[in-house]
Amino acid sequence: MISMNTILDFLSSAGTIVALITLTVDVRERYRNEQISQAQNVACWLTTNLNAGQQEVTISNDNQVPIYEVSLSLDDLQSPDYHGETEEWCSFVQSVPPGIHRIYVPSAGGGMCHRYGPSITFKDAKGRYWHRNAIGKLTQIHEETKKFRKLLSPTVETGLID
Repeated sequence: MISMNTILDFLSSAGTIVALITLTVDVRERYRNEQISQAQNVACWLTTNLNAGQQEVTISNDNQVPIYEVSLSLDDLQSPDYHGETEEWCSFVQSVPPGIHRIYVPSAGGGMCHRYGPSITFKDAKGRYWHRNAIGKLTQIHEETKKFRKLLSPTVETGLID
């Protein structure tokens, strides 16, 4: 027969295991939130209607620190996994300070049944690289902005408008 002490020891051990698992999950969640916090505060949107040539895009960096190696392109909203590549289709700026800024991005103009939105690739202050696609999905990437966008090095900076 199982004694009451054995049952209590078992329940105590099970409780300790559950507490450790909960603590581990909580620590991992906090770590992930810390990693992504700066990137979540970076967004961009089309400021002007789409015409051939170049379009004005607004960048919002709602952080206390700059973002670096920033590249933008106008991408087809129907193909959110595609992103613009090369200097022909991307704008590049070395850093964007906190605040709202504008930049010109190359554009081929609109097409029948195609809508375009800006995507942004950048490095956060802790050295992690991120890509927010044209429909707003944020993804951590594991290569430098210039490699991800297939930009030449050194890349000519487009520069911010303001």
